[in-house]
Amino acid sequence: MADVSKTDLKRLVKYLDDAAELYARQSGQKYESRRYYLKLYSRKLQDKLNKFHNAQTPIGK
Repeated sequence: MADVSKTDLKRLVKYLDDAAELYARQSGQKYESRRYYLKLYSRKLQDKLNKFHNAQTPIGK
């Protein structure tokens, strides 16, 4: 499996947030559903990014 860099994950989260914002401006249930799942994936990736970043930071420095 290929490694994904921190920068790539940040860009992906930004892309998902932007896409969710675009769908939020549309009217209709299908757009609300798409926005919901995009935000869900974005939050999930952001949590993983934060968890990994916090685990890599040395304690006491």
